[in-house]
Amino acid sequence: DVALESLPGDTEIVRIDRREIYIAAYRQPNGRYTEHVEAVLKPLYARLGKGVLDTMRNWNTIEKILT
Repeated sequence: DVALESLPGDTEIVRIDRREIYIAAYRQPNGRYTEHVEAVLKPLYARLGKGVLDTMRNWNTIEKILT
């Protein structure tokens, strides 16, 4: 297991499943949402090594995919 820590007011680890990690990223003053997501996931990337594929989606995109 890899310990992932939320950054309050910035990035929150909502749920960790066997194959998925759900993260809520809050809008920052510069307008970006994903400013610190990679920093939160750094321990996971270090454990899995290079060559791991990942993707992040905005909730609006998820809704479009499901309709």
